[in-house]
Amino acid sequence: MTDTPVLFHYFELVGRWRLRLSPDFRAFVEARIQQQRLAEAAAEAALAAAWHEACGAEFELSADGTFISRSHGCELLRAAVAFDAGPMSALEFEKAPGATVRMLRSAPDVLLVQQPGTPDLCFDRVVLARLEP
Repeated sequence: MTDTPVLFHYFELVGRWRLRLSPDFRAFVEARIQQQRLAEAAAEAALAAAWHEACGAEFELSADGTFISRSHGCELLRAAVAFDAGPMSALEFEKAPGATVRMLRSAPDVLLVQQPGTPDLCFDRVVLARLEP
């Protein structure tokens, strides 16, 4: 990400975005599971389940300000996003009381998502194929 904020309009974010998996994110997930001090088999199962969910993780921003988080097509969260029509350097909303999500645009098809207690997550725009007539 650049040091200079990238200004954008909300409508430029409308669409689907998929989680970019990274070694840092995997290390974060592994550390969270280790903190639970599970038996080895249970820890392996928890890691497999968490990684499976992450592999299918995406969110969608709708033109009406609806945020929908999914994994493998299963809806996990739906929240309202209040936005201004003018340019912004970050989009912020509460996904739950006291749990703020902050989105920064780092490139035309890349969003950086920040949440307290988690590493910064990178999401790439999902480009849907168009059928030619």
